[in-house]
Amino acid sequence: MDKEKFGNGEKPLNRKEQWLQIIKEHFAEIISVSLYTFLFFIPLFAWILFAFNFEIFQGASILNVLVLYLGVALTLTIGGLGFAGGFYVFRKFLWNEGCNVHLDFFKGIKKNGKEFIKIYLFIGITYMLLHLGSASIMATSWSDISVILLIAFEYVVFILVLLVAFFMQTQTIFYENSFMLSLKNGVKFLVGTILKSLGLFVLLFLPFILFEFVPISAVKIVAIILSAFIYLGMLELTFICYSLALFDQHINKKQYPEYYLKGLNNDEKVDI
Repeated sequence: MDKEKFGNGEKPLNRKEQWLQIIKEHFAEIISVSLYTFLFFIPLFAWILFAFNFEIFQGASILNVLVLYLGVALTLTIGGLGFAGGFYVFRKFLWNEGCNVHLDFFKGIKKNGKEFIKIYLFIGITYMLLHLGSASIMATSWSDISVILLIAFEYVVFILVLLVAFFMQTQTIFYENSFMLSLKNGVKFLVGTILKSLGLFVLLFLPFILFEFVPISAVKIVAIILSAFIYLGMLELTFICYSLALFDQHINKKQYPEYYLKGLNNDEKVDI
């Protein structure tokens, strides 16, 4: 009896194998998804370029910080639409469904765009509060070590919120959850996989880390270029593979048996 096929090869046994096969067999599609996703982040980068070079925003006042990062929060919601399309494309790849990137990307936006706007507004407001808090702390007369520790704590909290938000996004792609249920489940997944998820954060969000912490224009430009051509697509593929492995084990097996191991050989073993 012939084995089921996945792309040009045999249907994979687990999500890791599936991740590798998608990279090998659909690398051009990954680049296409990355470029499509990046298009929706152009307003964000345009706002940052304008605001950081406009004299009125150069002061260190709380009002300047508020206006600057409120603009970031609002334009980030547009970027969220790109992730709605990208994650939807990779959901179809993972479930071994037929996929036309150029059509399904925009179908994903139409299907999930409203929920992704909410999620990215949540991320944007959290990011704005991070910088408002940092500006307030730096305006105090506290010791340097106290300032550094408090700002570092703020970034740790933001990173945890960002990971929860990404689990919310991948839940939105597979299930019809409310915002609050996705948030609650996202916290549970983060707590249950904290070390593995933080390690994944360092790998997947490296361009963000470079853009946020390295004050060298050339590094920021390289991070943006890499994001456009490959990084965003790889981030979406990798995180949705990771999420689906968790969902298969903790949600699909009991609650959605029709989704369990969908796109894989029907093996009871789930590798994460």
